Amino acid sequence: MKSLLFAIPFFLLVVMTNAQSSKVFPDKLVMALNHPYSLYSAQSPWFGFFQYSNYVNKDIGVHTTEATYLPLISEIANPLYIDDAVKFEMLSAQASGVDGFQFVIRYIPFGDLKVLSRIIEAYHRVANEENIDFKFSLFLDFHHPASVKQDQMMNMMKMQLKYALENTTYSPKWLRSERGEIITLTGNTESIIDELNISNVSYGTIQAKIENDLSYVDTVDSALVSIEKFVNEPLEYIYQTRFPRSKNYINKVLSKYAGIWNIHVNNSAVDEIIPSLAKKHNKPYVQFLSAQESQFMYRKNKPHGLVISANKQTGTFRGELQNAVNFDAQMISLNSWNDLKKGNFIAPELNHGFGFNVLLKHYKDQWKNNEMSKDEILLLAYNTTKTTTEVKSQLDLIITERHAKKEDMDKVEIVTYLTSEGDVYCNEQFVGKAPKGMNSFYLDIPNGGVTAEVKRENKAVYVVTGKTPIRDKAYRYNFLINTYTNQDQKFLDQIIDLAVDPVVRQNTMRFLLTQKQQQAYKEAVRTKVMENINTLKEHQITSSSLSQKRAKTNKKYKKEIARILGSQNYSIWEEIEMEAEELSRRRHASYKEGEVKGQLLQPFEF
Repeated sequence: MKSLLFAIPFFLLVVMTNAQSSKVFPDKLVMALNHPYSLYSAQSPWFGFFQYSNYVNKDIGVHTTEATYLPLISEIANPLYIDDAVKFEMLSAQASGVDGFQFVIRYIPFGDLKVLSRIIEAYHRVANEENIDFKFSLFLDFHHPASVKQDQMMNMMKMQLKYALENTTYSPKWLRSERGEIITLTGNTESIIDELNISNVSYGTIQAKIENDLSYVDTVDSALVSIEKFVNEPLEYIYQTRFPRSKNYINKVLSKYAGIWNIHVNNSAVDEIIPSLAKKHNKPYVQFLSAQESQFMYRKNKPHGLVISANKQTGTFRGELQNAVNFDAQMISLNSWNDLKKGNFIAPELNHGFGFNVLLKHYKDQWKNNEMSKDEILLLAYNTTKTTTEVKSQLDLIITERHAKKEDMDKVEIVTYLTSEGDVYCNEQFVGKAPKGMNSFYLDIPNGGVTAEVKRENKAVYVVTGKTPIRDKAYRYNFLINTYTNQDQKFLDQIIDLAVDPVVRQNTMRFLLTQKQQQAYKEAVRTKVMENINTLKEHQITSSSLSQKRAKTNKKYKKEIARILGSQNYSIWEEIEMEAEELSRRRHASYKEGEVKGQLLQPFEF
């Protein structure tokens, strides 16, 4: 039986909205790409990767980057029931300034589509039942291998989409246009047809083809229409183009589709083309946003060659947010919420801080409400390993300079947003005066610790210290940007409260905890998390001090839980903890086995 049955049939919704003037977006929203399998629940096939014991990856040798992207939730709770897991993701996204998720549909050679359907249905159901102000849309990414033909790719994606929409057709949580169509962004759109597949043909060749023959727009459109027919659901496509300089092509795209977006190219003249053309057509422009671009990519012919994009710390991110303000974008599409392995995520995580979350919330106030924030910001950002760091890694490091220069990666960035002028210091050395508003400074710090300060009248107003030092020697490369801000503790407290609530609720039901015991339990979790965060930031994975300090912290935590629960209840609690750890190990092993066999195994049920 379908689990989401809502009162207004879809065909009536379409009739009602068609009688009114059409509007694509009901409001300005930040929508983040969400990979449904990336969920801290045993009912998700990827959750085993979100455990500390699996993430340290010491056994994989030195041919890869340091695996330090560990979700914060993994330090707070055992794998959650699916309802609690999706609720945490939505509420923590809201705390970060995100208004909804775009579920990513792309070609994959394997996958349990029933699991996909179950997770997406859970998001909708929980958002509706808990009255969470959160929306969902779709993101169809047509990038696929050269060996896969168009029909094969399309069939797989259609089936995924069909399962994604199963049981949610009448959900009020879908982000719909006034015509009742689900907002659907396309990615790598031209790759939907074989002749324009970027895996087969160069960018230059594709650009020449579409400029010389605009009928390719019609061919792409036919393929997109076929998707709507297959799933029997009207979709409002927002078209991604990779060719902003091809104005005739863009004009034809805008004549067919509800809106358009493109990837930021760090060139102000080029970045203005798409929004200006969209404005002429009276079509909405969607601003692309990414915390870190294209991290951790490997070349097929060089299995030990690491390709990364140079980033000027938070500079590109802030530039994209400023574009959203300048061009009055109708939606911000964030890539992504939880694509941890690519590095371009902002979901709360243990090692790299919350600077991108703080910046998103700041610019969102200006973009959406035309209001300048009253909350001042001091942000420190840097890479803990430089391009010059001596590492044991046997990777061939390849750095592309699309968004920044290679030397920019090695600089320390200090960003200020002040309501009145302040003096900026780094490691007790004067850097410069920061006027009112947003400002940035870039410094060469060879290695060691980093501290940033803002002073007024020679008195420190804000002090931010980087917990992880810049290293001259490392086990592996780690090019995820570490950020630290004066607002981190406030944000961290909020996320810990969100994560620990279902844990306390479950243990209250098991052990009939009093209000005093519940509060003590929360404080015990908070203390453990804070100590483990600091330990992870201070020590490398290979450091013996890391495991020793974590073991000491966890031992102290268990002793405090035993005091709170009493000996009899503690024995039950400890048994549950051990079962959860074993489940994680089994799921991690099962996924690896399924990956080798070319199939994704069904998650264990609670």
